[in-house]
Amino acid sequence: MLKHLKNHIMTKQEIKSELENVIYVLETIENDYAALKLKAVLLALEHDWMQSAYFTNEIDTILNYE
Repeated sequence: MLKHLKNHIMTKQEIKSELENVIYVLETIENDYAALKLKAVLLALEHDWMQSAYFTNEIDTILNYE
């Protein structure tokens, strides 16, 4: 199973889903510190993804004006 995942490029939604699953497991086993750290990572990724999308749209808008 892991062999086929080796070359799989995860989408943003897959990454988010996997992190949420790991966070849930950590909370279930009461490893709150690790869960909070992963939540912070997930929030940072989501923020970065939103900024990337924003700047991509801005660049596309500028390029379309020329």
